[in-house]
Amino acid sequence: MAEIDISDVLNLALKNLPSKDIQQAMLDEVKQRMESGESEELAIHNVFSNNSPLNKAH
Repeated sequence: MAEIDISDVLNLALKNLPSKDIQQAMLDEVKQRMESGESEELAIHNVFSNNSPLNKAH
């Protein structure tokens, strides 16, 4: 079995991060959903799920 170095994991994670603009848009949508009455957990789930248009955008 190949060894996995922490730097390999961090590099992979950094490559898959959405841009700062997309991250901010996602946080703004969570806030908007919560202001519309959605629970924090549901808003986060809906915005950060794989089916979210914002999440797909990156």
